Amino acid sequence: IISWVTNMFGVSGEGTVRDRLASYKTAIALLDDSMLFGLSSERVAQNSMFITALHNMWLGIALFSGVFGVILVLILILVGLLGAIKLVRNTEWKDYGLVLASFILASLWFSPNFYPGHNAFIFWFCIGIALTAGPTLYFARQQS
Repeated sequence: IISWVTNMFGVSGEGTVRDRLASYKTAIALLDDSMLFGLSSERVAQNSMFITALHNMWLGIALFSGVFGVILVLILILVGLLGAIKLVRNTEWKDYGLVLASFILASLWFSPNFYPGHNAFIFWFCIGIALTAGPTLYFARQQS
């Protein structure tokens, strides 16, 4: 990965990838004995500077809440996407559904990998908007 990024972006890319891979390795080492439920509040406090700078949303969420938290976030994402897909299938709300699906997919592509995703507001903003899809469709049907 490092040589591929170096060929694409030069030496600055190499340093970025090397640093991020090292931080991922550290995060996984922290999770070693607390994979299911995440770190204790004491260990979060001890590693807070590292956790807030971690450039991977999934590992950040895992550090806070373990595999269970990651699964809950994935369910939240799926519920949002399913709601957006329901809107896309409705001719009256198709454009809105496409925008919602685009928001959530774009936030999944950019936010978790390029920023400290567990703190990235764009990700949570897009999830929140996507979760409005189901209620929007519900109320749209009530008005008809």
